[in-house]
Amino acid sequence: MTRTGIATRCYYAHDPKTRPGCQLTATVQIGSIALCPACAELRSTLGKGQPTRPLPALADTDAPDALDWVSQADADLRAAQHTLAASVQRARQHQHTWTAIAHRLETTRQAAQQRFGGNTMT
Repeated sequence: MTRTGIATRCYYAHDPKTRPGCQLTATVQIGSIALCPACAELRSTLGKGQPTRPLPALADTDAPDALDWVSQADADLRAAQHTLAASVQRARQHQHTWTAIAHRLETTRQAAQQRFGGNTMT
């Protein structure tokens, strides 16, 4: 894992409930797991026996900001929603039923139709 001007996010950055003190930016790597200083301190006794490899230091301007992460997550979500809508439309164009689509989405047929429009056949 190399860092060339882009910060590596801590492994626990996605888990704010159990790791509220996570600092987002990883500074060490243990095996394939990148950790920030706060999460590295909280690792288990077994984990503390593992060799750590420091990650290259970054300028403060390269460190990820929580608001930058919000912006990126929003962009990713919008892209995923667009992809999902397109895939549902293609499934309908290939004669898949709303029941089959709903099953894949783990929802009801009615919910799938309401969400993606009952008339996507073109």
